[in-house]
Amino acid sequence: MEQDATVSLSAFTALGRVVDDDFWPVDESDFGPYRRRVRYAHTLPVPSGGYQLRCRLVCLNGNGTVVLRDSMKP
Repeated sequence: MEQDATVSLSAFTALGRVVDDDFWPVDESDFGPYRRRVRYAHTLPVPSGGYQLRCRLVCLNGNGTVVLRDSMKP
């Protein structure tokens, strides 16, 4: 699929739940991120305008969780 270079694409692509309190470092050269165990749901991508959710875990509560989960159902 060919995309117009002027179009900015953004989507929610994963929805999951952190399953425990453990975290561990991952050696990636000069960058030292940490990982967590996450149980991911089977979902479909949906368009997003949520920049604050980019590249990190964010706790969603209440109606926001329900709306996002329902819109990502396969």
